[in-house]
Amino acid sequence: MAINQVPTVRKLTLLGVSALALPILVACRADVTQDPVSPTDSQISPVETLPDVVEAPTGTPNSDIALTDDNLDDVISDTSSLSTLEDALDEAELGNTLKDGGPFTVFAPSDAAFAALPPATLEQLLQDENRETLRQILLYHVVPGQLAADQLVDGDLSTSVPGESLSIQTGDQVSVNGATVIEPNIEARNGVVHIIDQVILPPGVAL
Repeated sequence: MAINQVPTVRKLTLLGVSALALPILVACRADVTQDPVSPTDSQISPVETLPDVVEAPTGTPNSDIALTDDNLDDVISDTSSLSTLEDALDEAELGNTLKDGGPFTVFAPSDAAFAALPPATLEQLLQDENRETLRQILLYHVVPGQLAADQLVDGDLSTSVPGESLSIQTGDQVSVNGATVIEPNIEARNGVVHIIDQVILPPGVAL
């Protein structure tokens, strides 16, 4: 009777050992899952370090971009050959228009152009009673919009005098109503100045 019970006792012993081992295996598996493997150096994305200061590129600046904060009135005041035009703008009370308005393209008569007017004409124009005539003449030299010399094409351009236009001809030199552009593309924050060699008169105005 004792001999027949041996297998049963052995089976029970094995079952007990297995039951004890199972929680240990589960615990070990849980430890592995909760402790992920750290990535290797090759798995870490490199971090790029930006410089603290970015130096401005060197070289010749783009001449097509206006690099001044001066307005049109400032540009005319700072150009030595336009001192008579500066005085005329002040008398006509157009300085603020060229400071704050625009953009404009100004065909600016040089001092020599004003000096070529008939004797005493400029003196008369600068008198208070002739201010409206002077304003009309000066505004006839002003075109709405900013047009560099290479943007001017043959044809008519509307001026700041309502209903009046300038005749543009291009070629070796640009001409405006027969006056030649002798110094183009003086840039301002709110437009551009082209110096011309004559004072041009709107239709109906005679000096």
